[in-house]
Amino acid sequence: MANANPKTGGLWLHLSLSRITFIVWLTWLGSIVLMWGMYRFHVMHPHFLPLTTLLVIQLIGALAVVLAGLLRLVRGPQRLRALSWLLLATTPIWLWAAYISYGMWVGHSRSVPMAPGPVVKLGAPAASALLDGIVRYKYPNRLEGQRVVMIYDQVPDPTADVAAMDRFVQQMEELLGQRCKTKVHWIRGSVIGLGEKYNQGLAFGPPVTDQNEPTWIDRHEVAHFVLHHHCGPDNTPPNILVEGWAVMQSDYEPSRLARAWRLKRNDEVLTLRELTNDYWYNNQEDRIYTQGGVLVEFILREYGPKKLFELYTTCKPRTFADDCRRILGVDLDELDRRCWADVEKQVSEIPELCEPHPFQHVKVGEGVDLAAWNAFIEKYLSGQKQLEALYRQVQMEIESTEYYYSEDGIKKISSERFIVFHDGDRHRRMIEEDGYATVAVAAPSGSFILHRKSDDSQWTQDNLPHSDIPRLAYSYCRISSQFREEYLRIPNRMLPHFLGILDVTITAFEQFTQDGWNRVRISCRDSFVSPKVRYLMNGSVVFRLDAYCTLQSANSSATHDDGKSTVDRRLEIEYGPTHAGIPVVRSIRSERKWFDNSRDVCVTDIPRCDFGPTPEKEFTLAAFDVAPPGRWAWLHKIGVPWHMLVTCAGAAISLVLGTTVKGFLLVRKR
Repeated sequence: MANANPKTGGLWLHLSLSRITFIVWLTWLGSIVLMWGMYRFHVMHPHFLPLTTLLVIQLIGALAVVLAGLLRLVRGPQRLRALSWLLLATTPIWLWAAYISYGMWVGHSRSVPMAPGPVVKLGAPAASALLDGIVRYKYPNRLEGQRVVMIYDQVPDPTADVAAMDRFVQQMEELLGQRCKTKVHWIRGSVIGLGEKYNQGLAFGPPVTDQNEPTWIDRHEVAHFVLHHHCGPDNTPPNILVEGWAVMQSDYEPSRLARAWRLKRNDEVLTLRELTNDYWYNNQEDRIYTQGGVLVEFILREYGPKKLFELYTTCKPRTFADDCRRILGVDLDELDRRCWADVEKQVSEIPELCEPHPFQHVKVGEGVDLAAWNAFIEKYLSGQKQLEALYRQVQMEIESTEYYYSEDGIKKISSERFIVFHDGDRHRRMIEEDGYATVAVAAPSGSFILHRKSDDSQWTQDNLPHSDIPRLAYSYCRISSQFREEYLRIPNRMLPHFLGILDVTITAFEQFTQDGWNRVRISCRDSFVSPKVRYLMNGSVVFRLDAYCTLQSANSSATHDDGKSTVDRRLEIEYGPTHAGIPVVRSIRSERKWFDNSRDVCVTDIPRCDFGPTPEKEFTLAAFDVAPPGRWAWLHKIGVPWHMLVTCAGAAISLVLGTTVKGFLLVRKR
């Protein structure tokens, strides 16, 4: 009788843990089959209950095996048998954790290489099903229209919003000649940090504001659905078509033609063949949106909506070049050439985008000498080109502080220090703020970002995937663009900023001499109409003609048409000793005065500005005493997040150890 209990306990252990483990694996297999079915039948916005039920059963079963197995490991008997079932029962949970980890990484990333394969595609309907449950809890209200189901919490006018989005979807249907097979689920907000995204019939927009109509972000995400739900399970269009279609339909960038042309002029465009290779096919970086918008617009106009629809809904990653030739009748290189030729033709018909006179849209008022104005513009453009050439090689130290003045006194908003190295296609920028410093280096040989918390601490590196790919790293594109936009504008790019975005009228053009410098003052006026109020703007800018038309000062005053509210802006620039005859900026003071007499003031000092080449070593990790990745370089290159590696390792270890222990027990039993 004394020996009966251990045997009985061992039999109970074997039967109960094995059965529960079998149930866990059976439900895991059932969830995979369910996901495969949703993927193959391209189910839009699947219900959360079937998949969630299977997941809950797996989790409860695995938890039961873990608790019972741990108890048996402590108390005995049959410890090895309990360990084997514990490991095998947790393997599906590890697999799910790895899968969800990868999905979250993809959902929050803009630079995931390679087009997704069938295994990865299974996650799209699964994620949509899980999100459906969270959405039902967070956003309790639903309003169904003819083509849209709006899911929301609080919206000022839900009926008007649904009607507006219905009209938007209808316009896209009429353009394509294809009616939507089902309705898009439009969520007015985000869940678990995923916002402004589209996934498998769910379009997540921004948080609701006081606007009564959908924003451009809402239209952008809903536009994805209109073409995506027509796709088959095996076809995957490149992101340049995916995002290009959404950009074109949503007015994501009203001046997308100007942005694309600016990329072309700056020699920053990538070829269509490059944008459909493994790295860029599934990429979501900015140039995908910029180049994609003009490409899709060109295909629609040149080849028609039917061709675009066929290409989008039938192409595949490995055969995209052949699909393009079969459907459009041209190869990728010819399509690329024709597209940019079309962009150049459109630009030639828009005066403000043409070279060498980007201000032809500016009206010249009566009493202004037109010949003098045109002569100034020619001189200004020539000076700008010389300054840009000078700033191709520069080291700058910039200190910027913002203040807020009100009746309560002066409040310091922020203080930052920048150290910028720029040498051709190599850029280095350090930002120091509140004892925290960040360095971003972008170069064809490699890009990286470093951080440190104080001056005496060690720099630590961010692992940016694919940073060793020349001219393709996201950090390279981002830092290059920011440098050109932020720093090269300082000497004299304020004229396009001041006039280029406004449909202004020049009211006065005055040349005078002050402090031994020949100067010109340009006065102008403009009116701006918003949905709620009309503004009247008057302003002036002063340039130094003898110093390559560098900007000296600018001011403007915007007044409501009721005359009660004004916003005044002032900009003053001081220059130091000249370099090659060109004055170097030493300080910039910008001020914005509001109608309640409060002021925002930004003071920027440039204590150092040296021109000339920068040693190449300054753009390497060695300049910051940071060692290369070394033996762990492969982790840096594959770009896989650590949490996914941990979960995959957990799944592999539990499966291998579990089967090994089970095999050992079977061998010993024999």
